[in-house]
Amino acid sequence: MCATAHAGGAGVSGNGDTTVVRDANGVATITQSGDPDRAVVRVEKSPGRTTVYRQSGGNTAIVTMGSGAPGAGDIPEWLRKYLDR
Repeated sequence: MCATAHAGGAGVSGNGDTTVVRDANGVATITQSGDPDRAVVRVEKSPGRTTVYRQSGGNTAIVTMGSGAPGAGDIPEWLRKYLDR
């Protein structure tokens, strides 16, 4: 499952500068300066792993939380493409 939302939008909580994602593996908090209305937040959930991507201005943060289950360490395809650019 992959959700795309503005900062603080669906699938995430927090104010415009902060994104907070909670799942069974823990909590990820990303705080960035910049225009909150232009922040891009993606949350991808798969068995054993949640990946949070947040871009605000020229800054990008990517956080992956996992249970350590088999396959949980696989990199999502969109992240692989981002890292290869």
